[in-house]
Amino acid sequence: MTSPSKWFTVDEFVVIDTETTGLDTAHHAVVAVAAAPGAGAFIGYINPELYDKPPVWDDRARAINGLSDAFLRSQGSSPVSVLSVLRDVIGTRTIVAHNVNFDVSMLRASAVRAVWHGLNATLDNPVFDTLWADRLRWPNEEGNRHLAQLVDRWLGGRPDWWRPHDAASDALVTRQVWHQQLWWAQQAKDWVSPGMTLSGLHHWLRTGAK
Repeated sequence: MTSPSKWFTVDEFVVIDTETTGLDTAHHAVVAVAAAPGAGAFIGYINPELYDKPPVWDDRARAINGLSDAFLRSQGSSPVSVLSVLRDVIGTRTIVAHNVNFDVSMLRASAVRAVWHGLNATLDNPVFDTLWADRLRWPNEEGNRHLAQLVDRWLGGRPDWWRPHDAASDALVTRQVWHQQLWWAQQAKDWVSPGMTLSGLHHWLRTGAK
C-alpha cells in the first residue's frame, strides 16, 4: 500500500471508532468497536448484558447507531474478549480517531466496567485526532466539524459505501480522511523541514506552531 506520507508508513497508525450506549462514561459503555490499521479492519460487538456492571441505554444513542438488544445478544461477545482483540490489533501503533478523547475515554471506562485492566497500557499509545488537522487547515470554517463535514472537505464527497454511525464503516472512512491529512501535512511542512518526527507532527497539528 502506498504511504500517505514520506515520513511514516500507514501501518504505524490504527484508526478506531466506537458505538456506545450513550455519552457519559459513568453510565454508558462501548457496544461496538472497530480498528483499521494500514489494511483491513477489525469489528467487534459487545453484549452489554455481559458487562460486570451493565450500562444503561440513552434512547438517542440507540436511535443513532441502530444497535438493538436482539442484535447485540446474538452477535455480541463478552467485553473482555472484544477488548482483548482490540488491544492486540492496536499493539504499539499510534491511535487515530475522530474526537479521539471520547473514544479512548469510553474504552477505558468500559474496560473498568468489565473489571478488566488489560487495555490500559495500550491506550497510553500516542494519539492523533482528525479534528486537529481540520482546524489547522480550515480555522475559520463555520458550523460543526462532524465526521460528515470532514469527509466532504478532505475526500471531496461521501463514498457510496460509507454508513455513518456504523463503527467499521466510520473507521474506514476516517482512515481515508487521515491519509489525506498526512498528505496535506507533508506538503504544508516541506518548506519548514525536510523531515518530520511523530512528536513533531503531533505538536504542529495540536498547536499550529512551526
